[in-house]
Amino acid sequence: MELDLRSAHEMFGLNYVVFRPHNVYGENQNIGTNTGMSLDFMNQIMQGKALTIFGDGSQTRAFSYIDDVAIPITHSVNIPAAYNQVFNVGRTSLILSMNWRRS
Repeated sequence: MELDLRSAHEMFGLNYVVFRPHNVYGENQNIGTNTGMSLDFMNQIMQGKALTIFGDGSQTRAFSYIDDVAIPITHSVNIPAAYNQVFNVGRTSLILSMNWRRS
């Protein structure tokens, strides 16, 4: 899709801004659906199940609170320097180490 947007910009002058959010969580999420790792973990914890961890358990993940993602996205339309750019959006300061297993 990003390549399509770039082509549309080059061909027709259509401006775009692409955001790639990472593991977003927040209020009003439906924890009954499978929509991300944080919800998968929450469902497993609430059901008393062990957390599903793939690989050797040494990887880390960043989790982003919805306001930390939504605010930059909504403001981007007013920032011409953001036009025709791609951004990874999220707070990498919230890291969950997977070096543990829930018993």
